[in-house]
Amino acid sequence: MKITKIVPILFFSLLFFNSCKPDEDPIQGPEGAYENGFFVLNEGNFSAGNASITYISDDYATVEQGIFRGVNAKALGDTAQSIFMYDDKAYIIVNGSDKIEVVNRYTMKSIATVENDLENPRYIVAQSGVGYVSNWGNPSDPNDDFISVIDLDSDTITGVLSVDEGPEKMLLVGDRLYVALKGAWNTNNKILVIDTKTNLVVSEIEVGDNPNSLYSEGSSLYVLSGGISYPEIAQTPGRIDKIDMVSNTVIDTWDFGEVIEHPNFLMKYGNSFYYYLKGNIFKWDGANALPSTPENGLGGLYYGVSINNGLLYSLDAGNFTSEGTLKIFDLTSNTQIKSITTGIGPNSVAFN
Repeated sequence: MKITKIVPILFFSLLFFNSCKPDEDPIQGPEGAYENGFFVLNEGNFSAGNASITYISDDYATVEQGIFRGVNAKALGDTAQSIFMYDDKAYIIVNGSDKIEVVNRYTMKSIATVENDLENPRYIVAQSGVGYVSNWGNPSDPNDDFISVIDLDSDTITGVLSVDEGPEKMLLVGDRLYVALKGAWNTNNKILVIDTKTNLVVSEIEVGDNPNSLYSEGSSLYVLSGGISYPEIAQTPGRIDKIDMVSNTVIDTWDFGEVIEHPNFLMKYGNSFYYYLKGNIFKWDGANALPSTPENGLGGLYYGVSINNGLLYSLDAGNFTSEGTLKIFDLTSNTQIKSITTGIGPNSVAFN
């Protein structure tokens, strides 16, 4: 009898002692249902209000469509343009609805909806609690384009910066914001450099027509421009410009020879750049002439392309009225390892 009484006393004494250890961190549980996976952003049909998000687990075993609606019991909106991860939040820009849906990136539960001081919003970048959102304004007005400044703690717009026509992709490097002026429904050919301490434009750099991709490395900024591809305007070929970010000058240029060549999606993996052109993926060393031969095994009609951890994620939007397809390739062997059905009009992949 004495033994049976002593064991419980010792057990609870040890439990109390362990629970009071000041140096022991509490055990962290899972963040949420969507922690161990990635997302595909689906535009949906333009003006149909059926944008959506597809969740795919890291092991590809789970594929869940329409998770924003499923969690929040409301539609995402009209034409999802881009998605940006910051801390434990995801910022989903819904272009046709002129809003940003802010959600917990691990649960997809809605946190806020930002709707003020946005018009045709495109992309967002952020650092140190401050975000910058590119806006096309009214596409028929070349003089109303702007960048919204957003406080990411309160998820409110705190200011608006007027810029030239068609701000698109952006990149933050230190206290400089680099903005590609693509031209909205028209055309443009500049990179704006904005000092984020003052929110003033400190430099304007001419590049190729319709810049669509930015990549920084050291003191260099690489800009891929697609050229003019609109049939109603005289077409121009694509181009890559290398910019010295100290002097804000173009120090090297690589032209795509033919007018019909309109490259997109400049990326880097290892020591090589990759880009998409005419249904193929090309690999370039970043210094010598642009390659004339594409990579074997990676071709397709892609609406979006990205690279993460040695894998290439390509998105086929099909006819934009039915489900699209995500194809995943291993870049060490250029072989396809997975094909997954997405929502309508997939345009980008975001990783947790």
